[in-house]
Amino acid sequence: MEPYKQIRKIYSRTAENYDKFWDFYSVPSYSKTLARINLQEDSKVLDLGCGTGELLNILEDRFPSSDLTGIDLTEEMLAIAKQKLSSRVELLLGSVTNLPFDSESFDWVIMSNIIGHLSDKKTALLEAYRVLKNPGRIVITDWTRDFQSMNLVHFYTKLINYSQYRSLKTVELENLLDECGFNHLYTERYKINWFWGLYTILSEKNKA
Repeated sequence: MEPYKQIRKIYSRTAENYDKFWDFYSVPSYSKTLARINLQEDSKVLDLGCGTGELLNILEDRFPSSDLTGIDLTEEMLAIAKQKLSSRVELLLGSVTNLPFDSESFDWVIMSNIIGHLSDKKTALLEAYRVLKNPGRIVITDWTRDFQSMNLVHFYTKLINYSQYRSLKTVELENLLDECGFNHLYTERYKINWFWGLYTILSEKNKA
């Protein structure tokens, strides 16, 4: 089975209970992403793999004048997101490796807990680069195999859910962002509890 079909199957099945099950993880991971975002009035923000729209919901509440867009592979996740968000937030069904937006459309791109799921990470990052204004910024938060505990999650996910899953170490993602033309601004590695280890990386589209 093609890997993204596997992802759609998993998340369509778990969408209804996703927020409740992952609340212990999502809320603290979102806080690190939000700490790196400095939105101006009318900033245009794209959330790649927006899922149930929980992060967009927080952004809409905190930055009501911003222009928010989310895209996700799974209809069931987007259906839940639509229940949380106002009609001002645009939600689209589609792939992050083939974005339906003009170049230089957004001030910010967010990738929260999605990069490990992508079999073609570089294409997704190049698409993010393309749709960002010059300059524009990207914030990525995800699990990292810098922590030994997350190696266990990494291999469990590959074995149980889908074989194409690949969590990155911090330096791997920093290097990949560099290959795609981004300038590195900030990296934080941290644990949200005794087990879960994450990174949050902030990069900027190269002004050259």
